[in-house]
Amino acid sequence: MERVREGSPERAARITEMAAVFSLEHQIHRAMEEANVSSNELAARLGADKAVVSRDLSGGLSRAKFQRIVRVADALDYDVVPLMLPRDTHKRKQRLAKVFAELGGEQPPKTGRTIKRQP
Repeated sequence: MERVREGSPERAARITEMAAVFSLEHQIHRAMEEANVSSNELAARLGADKAVVSRDLSGGLSRAKFQRIVRVADALDYDVVPLMLPRDTHKRKQRLAKVFAELGGEQPPKTGRTIKRQP
């Protein structure tokens, strides 16, 4: 990853931007916006101090225990889907396509295997 960043500043900026989109804090902010939930309301739903929620939303979740993340998602009526991905780009794309299909999205590119969808 570092070689890619060093070789192309534009690509490095795009990678950094994409990583931010997938950050827990960004995803929670987006969920809060969609649900029209303020940080005060989220704190109330969690039974937590407003300062704790503010810290969480400002990067504190990067060190949070998984249970804490699940509680925040639950308070926003979301599920958390832990996902391990291979570092190899081709394998990563294949795995993401498969997971997306399994979660009810579009079918992944044909790989010679058939994925049965649940009704």
